[in-house]
Amino acid sequence: MLTPEERQRREEEVLLDQAREMEARERAQSAGQAPPDTSAAPTRKGSDRRWPRMPDPRRVTLGLLRGLSPVQASYSLRKQSQYSRLVGADEFWYRTGLSSRLALPDTAFVSAQFSERRTKSLSSSLKLARTVTTDVKFSQTTSSSDGGGLRRDNFEVSWPDLRLAIAGVERWRVFGGGGGDGWFRSSNIDVGYKFAKSVNAATSTTYNPRTSTSITPRWNFTFASGLSTSLTGGWTHDRTTTNGTIIDARRRNMGVQVRHNFRAEKLLAKLNLYRPGNVPTINMDFDVNYSRDTSERLVPGAAVADARTGTSRLGINPRFSYQVTRNLSGALRFVFSRSKVDETNTSHTTFGLGLEATFVF
Repeated sequence: MLTPEERQRREEEVLLDQAREMEARERAQSAGQAPPDTSAAPTRKGSDRRWPRMPDPRRVTLGLLRGLSPVQASYSLRKQSQYSRLVGADEFWYRTGLSSRLALPDTAFVSAQFSERRTKSLSSSLKLARTVTTDVKFSQTTSSSDGGGLRRDNFEVSWPDLRLAIAGVERWRVFGGGGGDGWFRSSNIDVGYKFAKSVNAATSTTYNPRTSTSITPRWNFTFASGLSTSLTGGWTHDRTTTNGTIIDARRRNMGVQVRHNFRAEKLLAKLNLYRPGNVPTINMDFDVNYSRDTSERLVPGAAVADARTGTSRLGINPRFSYQVTRNLSGALRFVFSRSKVDETNTSHTTFGLGLEATFVF
C-alpha cells in the first residue's frame, strides 16, 4: 500500500513527463518541423505495419494499488485441556490459562484430554475498473484432539473465495444505454465462486476428505416503471469420500423475484371503491424457484456408479398486498409447489390460496 507521500511523488513524475513532451512539441513547431507523435504505435523497421501499443506496467500497477482496499487479517488460537482425578495441586500458569499442560507424571491423574484450534482468515477487495469490483477471502481452520491414546485432526479451508460485482449495466449499449433512454433505470451483476475442502476426524489410518465447489450468479435490474427483478442461479458440486466410497452430489437452482409497487386509483374507480383523498397502493411480490438435486455413489472396485437419486422441486408464490383506505388493508396469496422423486417416480403437488383483510374501526 502506497503512502500519501509516495503517491504524490508518483503523480508529480507523471506530470513532469507530460510537461517535457509538450515542451518538445513546442520546440518542433517553432523550428518548422512536424511535432513528434508520441501516441503512435511503434512499427518494425522496414515495414509499415503498426503494432499495438503495450500498456505501461507502472501505470497499471499503480492503478491496481489505488483500488486495493485495506487487507483484514485475523488469527486465533484456542487450547483446552481436561484432567480426570488429578492428585496434587495444579500449577500457577495452568490456573491463569497461560499453559494448557501440567508438568506432572502420568501417575498423578487417571486420564487427560487435550484439544487445539487455530483459525486464520484474510479478506480484501480490489477495484479493477470504475464499475468492476472483486472481493477476495481466505479462511483456514485446523483443530486436533488427543485423548485416550488416539489423536484426531480436523481441517477446513476455503480458497479461492471470490466475488465479482459489476455495476452500471444499464449503461451498456446492448441494453440501449448508449446515451438515450435505456431499458433499465439501474442494473448490476454479481458472480461468486467458492471452493472448500474439509477433513473430519482424520487419524493415522483414516482420511475422509470432502470438497465443495459452488458458483452463484445474480442479476438485479429495475425498469423505468419501477418494477424490479432479480435473476438468481446456483451450481454446487459436493464430493465426499468415506472409507474409499465416493458420494457425488450436485445441485442446480434458479430463481426469479419480481417486485412492484403501483397506485390503484383507476382499478378501484372501475370497481366503484375509490374515494377522493385516499392514496390506495398495491404491492406485488412474485417468486419462482426451481431446484434439481442428484446424487450417486461409487464403491471401490466398481466401474459404474450406483445408488443414483434425484429430486426436482418447483415453487411459484405470487403475493399481492393492498391498502385501499386508512381503515382497510389486506393481502392475497397463492402457493403452488411440486416435487418429484426420480427413484420412485412419485410426485407431490401443493396448492394454496389465502385471503386476508384488516378493518380498523
